[in-house]
Amino acid sequence: MGKDSPSISSTRGQEIVMGNKTRNIEILMEGVQGAAMQSFANPLSEVDMASVITYTRQSWSNGKNGDGEIIVPQDIVDYKNKVGL
Repeated sequence: MGKDSPSISSTRGQEIVMGNKTRNIEILMEGVQGAAMQSFANPLSEVDMASVITYTRQSWSNGKNGDGEIIVPQDIVDYKNKVGL
């Protein structure tokens, strides 16, 4: 799990997953231009977004290599307020 496949990039040990939690939230909320990562701002609730980000930060050996920080729904709300969503 978490390894590259022909259509999906690896999340194992990647800075995009292991880095700043605000960047993780931004990516899930806004997507990534020029990559196959769409925005999930509308289809996911704050609880779902926090769960997805926490899961990717703690799975596939990421938890022991990064801070393993848990993302809570309030982090998503704070980001939305910060950027005016």
